Amino acid sequence: MSVDAEIVETIDAVLGGEGTARIEQDAARIEELACGGFEGLAYEVFEIELCREAEPILLGMLRKGTLARLALKQCKSRGWKFFVHEDDMLLLRSSSVERDVIMVGFVHL
Repeated sequence: MSVDAEIVETIDAVLGGEGTARIEQDAARIEELACGGFEGLAYEVFEIELCREAEPILLGMLRKGTLARLALKQCKSRGWKFFVHEDDMLLLRSSSVERDVIMVGFVHL
């Protein structure tokens, strides 16, 4: 299975497989934000909503090891050196605090 397909499968599992309707809704939202130059209050609200929606998906991917596995696969296919130590994987599976630390890093990107 491709990395993109695995990501879509993971997101569908969390969102309930809303598929086409969700894509149409997102496209309309992007068009609206583009009209405002991706700035202003509407964009700030969008950023907050995006973080709220992404949080459970990313935390689940960290807990299950999916995010690390997909990153390893993607880097390998591009010829990039990337390594995740098994101890780090075990820590992410067992520690909600450590997952939260990484999640905060995502949000601040």
